[in-house]
Amino acid sequence: MVGAQQLFLLGGRLLAQHNGLRCAVAATITVMPFTSSLLGGYPGNPLAVDVFAANLLLAVVATRVMFVLGRRWGLLAGQTTARDVWALRARAAAIVIVVAVSAALAWVSPTAAKHAGC
Repeated sequence: MVGAQQLFLLGGRLLAQHNGLRCAVAATITVMPFTSSLLGGYPGNPLAVDVFAANLLLAVVATRVMFVLGRRWGLLAGQTTARDVWALRARAAAIVIVVAVSAALAWVSPTAAKHAGC
């Protein structure tokens, strides 16, 4: 299973080689405190929920791209199994679905959206 340590090491190797990915990952992580503060400051505002949801989606996509490129460039050779790849795909898909549903639900009930996933 690909753990946090492997993801961290993979990220370091990938980010050293690819400036665009470095900027994308850094942007999603750097902006996270501001979007969560926005959500905390305006809990009843559906736009605050959507901004936070968009930040989560970008972080998931950046992490997923990092893993795909790591496999493609051979940086994870022998460290992952087909089951690991499937599990990571399923987890990323589940996160995207939950966050997308929460973002849509925010316009009906921001409180329910926060409890649904964001």
